Amino acid sequence: MAIGCTLHPVHNRLLEVGMLVGAVLVWGALLLLARGYPKRRILWALPVLGLLPFALPGKAIDSNALRSDYVKRLRGYDGTRYVWGGESPLGIDCSGLPRRALRDALWAEGWQKANGTAFREWLSQWWFDSSARAMGQGYRGETRTLGLAGPLWKLDQPPLRPGDLAVRADGIHVVVYLGGNQWIEADPGRSRVRCWDTSPRDGPWYEPMVAHRWVICECPG
Repeated sequence: MAIGCTLHPVHNRLLEVGMLVGAVLVWGALLLLARGYPKRRILWALPVLGLLPFALPGKAIDSNALRSDYVKRLRGYDGTRYVWGGESPLGIDCSGLPRRALRDALWAEGWQKANGTAFREWLSQWWFDSSARAMGQGYRGETRTLGLAGPLWKLDQPPLRPGDLAVRADGIHVVVYLGGNQWIEADPGRSRVRCWDTSPRDGPWYEPMVAHRWVICECPG
């Protein structure tokens, strides 16, 4: 169950619960199989070890470094197949792309700097899933509007920065800015993630766009 839920590209509450329940069942099975062995008590420490990263002391996150890594990881998903509800290298959708890339960057930040804040933010982002519409509405205070709206090809202006989001006004699609008028999206029409230089030729689908930013990528001050 745990492996199946982990490998399944679609991310939803059922699979989240399935992963947790599967992990508990695996741990219980190991305890039963090791019954009678003197080193069995080591297995009791596994849950503690698994939760330890989330209990580490918190540190300030360098928003510029996080943003840079986030954008690099976004590019790493170029060519990934489109799967509605997906949030995995095995399949991803438009809102899953920025969520997963940001979580990947937070996970790396946590391990590289033993930063409990990054691990806890990763866990929050994983548990409290957010759709494109939710991103456009500042769900849980994770994003904020930048006051830019209009056709996508006209949004390449201050204060837009790489990693910022452009959500359709109706909340059904989101794309991410990479810099230099280039964007990335999980495109359902092409069934894959693509990077492209936007232009008026993109058509009306990309006209009612509103720019937003992950608050965690906001420079302090």
